Amino acid sequence: MGKGTSAILAIFAISVAPFVARAPEGLYQLLQQLNGIFFIPMATVILAGFFFPRVSATGAKAGLIFGLAFYILMYFIFEAEIHFVHIWGLEFVLNVIVMHVVSYYYPVRKIFTITDAGVVKLDQWKYAKSMSVVLVAITLFIYILLGNVG
Repeated sequence: MGKGTSAILAIFAISVAPFVARAPEGLYQLLQQLNGIFFIPMATVILAGFFFPRVSATGAKAGLIFGLAFYILMYFIFEAEIHFVHIWGLEFVLNVIVMHVVSYYYPVRKIFTITDAGVVKLDQWKYAKSMSVVLVAITLFIYILLGNVG
């Protein structure tokens, strides 16, 4: 299994090497650009799961596939003349629309609701608010302190 996996990874690395060599801004920038292929569709589905309970599993799958295809088409095939972060934003909005449209035709059969099973104690930590204020104050202090450097 290890030899087979190593062979597959080696073939993949060899096939990707020319693309990395042509990356004018470097490897880090290329990896950031490639994040749009997977990160934005997954983030859209996760956020839709939290905020849109009527988005169905079929809609979420359609959003993943659409997001993947949209980014590859816009960035690599059509080579859109806009920054990749703007493509991310457009991809996010279109993913939400696609998920809602597909969910309209393939609706959720049973809307999921969170119920407390009583297994875990869910009381708030008594120092949560005061520690939040302390952490925000420390963060602001570090930001102001380091903001004056350089």
